[in-house]
Amino acid sequence: TKWQNSILTKVFEGWVRFWMWHQGMRNAFNLKYALIKQELDLKRLHPETRDAKERKQNTMATGDDKRDANSKKTLLQQHQSKPIQCRLCGIFYLEGHNTDRSCRYHPGEYKTACPSWCPGLSTNCMSHRTRRWTCCDVREKGKFGNTGCQSRFHMPPEKDPDYKAAVDLKDEFFVNEFTKLGREGEEVKTANWALQAKKIKIQQLDDIKDHVEEERKVVRRFHNPLDLDEKILINYEVDPFTGEARLKDPADQVAVPMT
Repeated sequence: TKWQNSILTKVFEGWVRFWMWHQGMRNAFNLKYALIKQELDLKRLHPETRDAKERKQNTMATGDDKRDANSKKTLLQQHQSKPIQCRLCGIFYLEGHNTDRSCRYHPGEYKTACPSWCPGLSTNCMSHRTRRWTCCDVREKGKFGNTGCQSRFHMPPEKDPDYKAAVDLKDEFFVNEFTKLGREGEEVKTANWALQAKKIKIQQLDDIKDHVEEERKVVRRFHNPLDLDEKILINYEVDPFTGEARLKDPADQVAVPMT
């Protein structure tokens, strides 16, 4: 009858509203849980977060730390400790913890369908026909791929502004250095430094020649040997340190007879 149909319609509409409300609350809970879990994972895996810095500043340092807290990280360590958002699932991850089981995903489609064991459309489909993943029959859509039936590596974004800025900075540095070296090379060619160095060497050789000539003049002044008696030379000695001839001490001198 009409009143029975109207009652069943109202009841069915109420049940649908309740089911949609229940699904909404469940999805909101899953989303909140995923966000909290992601935040805790970042705090656990990435030590340079704000909370970690605050704990580090408010706690006393111990002498067991082998690594200096102020030591600069290498580029590889900075890359491994930087949180990156996967372009496939949207989860932030660390490159040092990225494995082939990190990124969960569904290869199928999320649509209204019967489970895989259903032989086809029938009257029984009203009880189980709903939105589900066609690859694994999971009815929960999930957030960040946490209900995925397969896994893969996280994939970084195709364009990272931080890395692009670092590469542009290095490119600018090398361009400036190459320009500076090219300008210095042109200055060397223009100034002909090889000719200037040759002139300096020739001047140094001329100075050495003049010095040797002055020494030879001193030697030529005494080209005739001194005619000294052996009896006189016996009272002289050579200083072992300076090489100069000096008169012996009076106690060591030998009396020379007068001729």
